[in-house]
Amino acid sequence: MEQSPNSKSALPQEIRTAIDKKFNKPGGLIPSGEVRFSGSLGKWYQKVPRIEVNDWHRILESLAVSVPGFKVEYQPAGFDELPILKRLVVEDSGALLDAIGIPVLSEKVAAEISLVLSALETAPAWLQKALAGLADAWQEDKGIRRITVNKADALLHAIQFLKWLDLQNDLAIDMRTASVKALNDSKLLERQTAFIADLLRLHPTLGGELSDDQTAEDILSQFGISRFSPLLRIKGNCQLSTKTGNINIDCATPYLAMPLESLLTVEQITPAPYILLIENLASFERYCREIDDSGIIVFTSGFPSRKWRKILKPLCTADVQVFHWGDIDVGGYRILALLNQEFDGRIQPFRMSVRLATKTSDLKQALDTAQMKDAIAPHWNAACASLVKDIESLEKTGSRIAQFEQESLDPQPPIVGHSLTTEA
Repeated sequence: MEQSPNSKSALPQEIRTAIDKKFNKPGGLIPSGEVRFSGSLGKWYQKVPRIEVNDWHRILESLAVSVPGFKVEYQPAGFDELPILKRLVVEDSGALLDAIGIPVLSEKVAAEISLVLSALETAPAWLQKALAGLADAWQEDKGIRRITVNKADALLHAIQFLKWLDLQNDLAIDMRTASVKALNDSKLLERQTAFIADLLRLHPTLGGELSDDQTAEDILSQFGISRFSPLLRIKGNCQLSTKTGNINIDCATPYLAMPLESLLTVEQITPAPYILLIENLASFERYCREIDDSGIIVFTSGFPSRKWRKILKPLCTADVQVFHWGDIDVGGYRILALLNQEFDGRIQPFRMSVRLATKTSDLKQALDTAQMKDAIAPHWNAACASLVKDIESLEKTGSRIAQFEQESLDPQPPIVGHSLTTEA
């Protein structure tokens, strides 16, 4: 169907956009002004075939008749020359926007602000505080925590999800189930994982804004949400208490894996010489297959969730030495600090000294040692203090410290014959 010259959408997008940018602001309309056909708009205009331009001229001239104070001005030309636009003069921008079918942005922003502020009234207090300046920022065409008004719909979904999350205790749930329960859509959480995780970085239990070395899925996993129902992977002479009974896992080989939502607690059956928490799956798998002793070995799954920490706390605060083996980087040190915070300062780092990182030949990425010290500083114990001393000692000698993943090391127990190994 051929478009009518009086159609609100008949003007080309470039002219509509120029008018929109000039007059339509989040804080209110600029009532009057002019749009000149120069610069990038002029270059575009000059390249358009004249037959199309003449049609647009007729539309603009028709608007000049129907819209008060709207004028179309052309450059001076000879009698038989085609007219060339010079400028559009606008005295009532609201009337012009209405005539060409462009919504008033300030009205849209006000509506979005109203919806978001209404949703925030029942949101967790930490989220209300984080978004306290939203209305002023959006009215000034600015963002708050990188959230601009064009993300209003995503923010409303995030608020809805975070309200639901705030009411949950010790979650151990897959992403799609959480999405259905919180948002009535099984895929919405996956689509907005990064956006929601950026807000969760501000959650008080995470200690404020975290660095970008944690992925969005790392953040969600700390609240017990993962792509698949999270598992506890564990090896050793233990008893698992479940909702339906107890399980002795001493004979499980190379280890036992069970969904976290099925578990209540984990306890020793007989005293173990040590407990070793391992950050990365490949190192955990190798350890369970290659080291055959009576230690208890547990996979933390990167940043352990609150549910994981609650289940493991009775085990890790019992009368036994507890070690953590993770990456020598900011993330690895943060996990160590988190475990120490949760388990009463009982966790000893194992094979995590930066001195190991200086032995690698890969020095393409030097570590931010200040961030590493900051990561561990809030949760000191004597063993963690030694990590910081090692950093400071190497800094004095000018040594470069490279990122060092634990998979680079072969498995080795922290205790052999009930004595600490040299690597502990």
